[in-house]
Amino acid sequence: MQPNAIVFVVTYLILMVPTYVLPYFGSNSSIVNAISAAVGLGMTPQWWAHAWSLGMMCLLAWARGGTVGRAWLPVLPALATVFELTPVLNLIPLIPTLLHIGTLLAGFIGSSADDREAATTLQPALNRKATRSAIVVTLCAMGGAGLFLFTAKTTATKLRPAAPGTNLAAPTPTRVNPPLATSAPPVEPTSVSTGSAPEKPPATKAQRPATNRADKVKKETNKPPAATGTTTRYINLND
Repeated sequence: MQPNAIVFVVTYLILMVPTYVLPYFGSNSSIVNAISAAVGLGMTPQWWAHAWSLGMMCLLAWARGGTVGRAWLPVLPALATVFELTPVLNLIPLIPTLLHIGTLLAGFIGSSADDREAATTLQPALNRKATRSAIVVTLCAMGGAGLFLFTAKTTATKLRPAAPGTNLAAPTPTRVNPPLATSAPPVEPTSVSTGSAPEKPPATKAQRPATNRADKVKKETNKPPAATGTTTRYINLND
């Protein structure tokens, strides 16, 4: 990755186009991405595409800055990334655009011969680092977008209502052992008090056993006659 002035400008402009189109689809919307993250889906694919474009612009400016002897050049697109993807800061207009224009001008204008010679000496190692970084950024963006789509599809499948006529497998009921039967004492009915005294059952005369009555008659028969006021005297005629 050792772009000359023309390649750098054209490639940078191509990468700038998505950063102005994707916001119309909610790529840098704080509300959309906050809701998406809250439901467990993560950042939206639009956000990942927007972040990938800005990341590649930073790497392109890094490679171009090493060529022309301006190592500070990737700082400008990095600041533009902060202003475009950070909530509240993305509401400030024109700042990312001004930073991109400054990157293009600084990268297009050549440098002195000494800077070019130093850049040529350091360029091979810089190219390898920039290429590896570009691969990592691309894989991260693809992985994040793919995870969002997979999670959204799985969630939609779970929430989709069953088609009519589909036999849904009923869950296996859990077997519960019946409680052991316990013998409870019979409950006696209780009378409801109505304010008046309860009625007493009529008293019945207890019958004595027949043997006791016969003994009483026998005692009365054997009882000597009661003494009276007259005394009977017997006279013996033989005397």
